[in-house]
Amino acid sequence: MIISSWNVRGMNDPLKRQEVLDFLLRNKVDCGAIIETHIKSKHVSAIKRRYFSRYSLVKNLDSRSGGRIWVLWDPAVISLRVLSQGVQFIHCSLLHLPSHCSFVVTFIYALNRASERLLLWDHLCSLSIGSLPWICLGDFNFSLTSDERVGCVVHERDMLDFRECLRDCSLEDHPFTGGVFTWHNKQDSCPKWAKLDRLLANS
Repeated sequence: MIISSWNVRGMNDPLKRQEVLDFLLRNKVDCGAIIETHIKSKHVSAIKRRYFSRYSLVKNLDSRSGGRIWVLWDPAVISLRVLSQGVQFIHCSLLHLPSHCSFVVTFIYALNRASERLLLWDHLCSLSIGSLPWICLGDFNFSLTSDERVGCVVHERDMLDFRECLRDCSLEDHPFTGGVFTWHNKQDSCPKWAKLDRLLANS
């Protein structure tokens, strides 16, 4: 079973929509979050019909204008039920039909301001009650340690809040491959790197 999350930073360009579809098909993604689509509500149905007709779709448009998080899944492989959602997350139960394996997944797109992220940490702690396997993945918009940021201002208090949330939720980083940094400001004169995206699992 393949689960993914991708901050596409806008999907209004038809070429980007095709790129996203190609990614899902090429990697045989069974369930994936598309983050920061910038697609207006009135265009969602037509875009889904044109590009993502084989997938089921849920989005948090009702929580925030602009559709920050879309979750797409293959209904032939995955049975998905939304348990809770908000501005910064969609929390779901998933059943993998071929294996009958069930677990809980929370797709994340955290907001920029520390005060707003505190609300997300509180939500995660409230969602953590239960015994099912649980994964959280997406763009947390902040790093866990100072080693995960280069050229960026580090606020120790914010990192401590994040770490305390993960400790209280019994969430840990899942092993990964590839580079540490998931974001770059693309400025040669003042380059910055940070690890903002991650996959977490309960221990």
